[in-house]
Amino acid sequence: MAGLVTSIVLGALTAAVMLSPVRRRFRNQVLLKRAVFMVVAADILAALFFAAGMRGARVSEIGREGDPGAQTVKQLQIEIEGVLRDQTYDVEVSGRNYTREEEARYVAACKKELPEAVLGTKQKAKHVTQDLSLPEHIAGNPTQIRWSQDDYSVIDSNGRIDRSAVAKEGSRIVLTAVLTCGSTEDEWQMSVTVFPRKEGTTDGYLDEIARLLKEADAKDPTAKSMRLPDTVGDKKLVWKKENGRGGYFLIILGLAAAAFLYAQENEKENRKKQWRAKLMEEDYPQILNLFSMLLRAGLTPGHIWRLIVLDYEEEKNTRGIRPAFEAMAGELRKMQAGLSQEEAYLDFGSTCEDARYEKFGNMLARHLRRGSSGLADELADEARTAYQEQKRTVQERGEQAQTKLLLPMMLLLMIVLIMVMVPAFLSMQM
Repeated sequence: MAGLVTSIVLGALTAAVMLSPVRRRFRNQVLLKRAVFMVVAADILAALFFAAGMRGARVSEIGREGDPGAQTVKQLQIEIEGVLRDQTYDVEVSGRNYTREEEARYVAACKKELPEAVLGTKQKAKHVTQDLSLPEHIAGNPTQIRWSQDDYSVIDSNGRIDRSAVAKEGSRIVLTAVLTCGSTEDEWQMSVTVFPRKEGTTDGYLDEIARLLKEADAKDPTAKSMRLPDTVGDKKLVWKKENGRGGYFLIILGLAAAAFLYAQENEKENRKKQWRAKLMEEDYPQILNLFSMLLRAGLTPGHIWRLIVLDYEEEKNTRGIRPAFEAMAGELRKMQAGLSQEEAYLDFGSTCEDARYEKFGNMLARHLRRGSSGLADELADEARTAYQEQKRTVQERGEQAQTKLLLPMMLLLMIVLIMVMVPAFLSMQM
């Protein structure tokens, strides 16, 4: 009931957002409508789940879960007519006991799996050289296993082999497992023969080293130190302390720091390029309009170029550095040093590394050869086109910003859905 009330309140608050006085406070109406639509959709689904949970909430029995003897707690809502309503109550339920037939089946299945579980897949019971596994249960089988053997000097209670105690001709050990499932109990035995590992192999040398260490340890238990063996068979032994792994950590840390610095520097360069491109895009229509207006006033392109650069130099401290005007200032210095106007205009386009400015420089160079007739109109048309492109770019950036906001909105929607649906499912299951 509380969930349904919450859903109704949330729906009312969402609807209130769409009222005119509240809606006018949000700048992006399209984004607001999308957000409201997602919240309303999630709220309707939540209300349906709450309603379904209310209809199917009554229960008359609880299923037993878990193994025999296990206790599970179910949380239910209890209602006593005229006394209390929707009171939380914990009901403890014991696990279901198996029938005699089920217990027998589990024990029989356990017997079939024990040989491979104990020996593994790479060795046989008649020739054992690796440590054994003595599991207390088999996965997916409730049967409990207790182990014992007739000789603990060769194989301990965990299945580990004492190599120094293994006879060269092999040591025969009888393993006994008592299998218990509920009230059913049975016994299973397996005889294994443990052999020492082959001499001259790595495993053989390790077995011999284990024997030598055991002898050295038992030689003088009161000594403050134990003498390590220096030979094994006809081979020389060298003992070393393991170096710390701090060096690997430092290497990884250094690589990570280098990668981070590289990525940070690369990101910084990309931001500089993006910022430069943005400034170049903003200044392009302004430069074209200035040229067009001053050409109509009767000035020559060279005089206009000089005036624009001088005006920029005066306002540079307040406006900041603008890449396009800096390129124009550089070309003006080259012209003052003896470079021709035509070469300076063509060089300006390549210096800016922008197709629009390259087109502008080519237009000036072309009209310099043919005369300035019609150049003002051509520049004005190019400026209008540039303004339209700039407007489209701004719109695209706005749409991209809206798209980036969709991911956090979807994450919030998923969180709301989880908060609403999980209690609904739990109530329906109970």
